[in-house]
Amino acid sequence: HITNLIQIPYVANTPELIGIMDGLIITSRYEGLPIVSIEAMGMGTPILSTDSGDTKRFVETNHCGLIIDDAMSDKENFIRFRRELTTYRENAFQHSEKMLEYFSAGNIAKQYLQTFQKAVNKA
Repeated sequence: HITNLIQIPYVANTPELIGIMDGLIITSRYEGLPIVSIEAMGMGTPILSTDSGDTKRFVETNHCGLIIDDAMSDKENFIRFRRELTTYRENAFQHSEKMLEYFSAGNIAKQYLQTFQKAVNKA
């Protein structure tokens, strides 16, 4: 029975909420890379997530959270995440600028242009 859980149906200022969170838990099995995870990593907030899409790639590369191990119970995964939360937070802060740059509009536009140019050159 969980007694300290608050469901927040809508938040107009997501960065403000993420900024006060100790960590973000993502339970989706189907999202490629949830925008909220990018926002959290860009703000130095650790992530506990299911292994969906590219989330694992960024969480494990930056050591800024934990991907849920299906061989363990949810409780065991959470305890493991909570035990390492300080380290995950330090790593998340250390890599936050890199994450913001990687997902910046300028960098994404550059990647689209490179992809477009490759396609044109092959045609």
